[in-house]
Amino acid sequence: MKKIITIFVITILSSCGAPPHLQGKYQDTPFQIETSKSIDDIWSNIIDLFATQGLSIRIIDKSSGLITSDKTSFLLFYSYEDKYGKLYKPDAFIVLNGIKNFLGEYLNPQIVEGEWNVRVKRVENKTIINVNLINIFAKYTSPSDPKTSYNLEAKSTGKFEQKIADIVNK
Repeated sequence: MKKIITIFVITILSSCGAPPHLQGKYQDTPFQIETSKSIDDIWSNIIDLFATQGLSIRIIDKSSGLITSDKTSFLLFYSYEDKYGKLYKPDAFIVLNGIKNFLGEYLNPQIVEGEWNVRVKRVENKTIINVNLINIFAKYTSPSDPKTSYNLEAKSTGKFEQKIADIVNK
């Protein structure tokens, strides 16, 4: 009986619980930027930004004003929240609800990815840019038990979208 109780306690201490929901407010709708600059100027700036950030472009259609990236890994650009809902890495592009081990340490996900979708259009005398992160996916799989995995909640922090706004407003 002691052996069963010991195994049960060890299992509970070493297992991961379901991750909590994100506390902060994050980008749920496309980020919109308005400017008086021409579509050609904006288009060129966005292409340059994708190139400097190492984002591979899957769709580029200037006639419809659409730029979509390939799946992009965010393994180097994600953060978790502290207990107050603040990001540990304030410049991260993605925020995840993390899974902690029994010591309270975050377990690193194996997959964090998404696609950037940018739409540029002229409306009356201004150019409108809509930016959003689509198809966001993050997953943690236990190395000791591959059958144990969690899809994590993941949201855009708005930092990449703000980079586009900064470039547009230069």
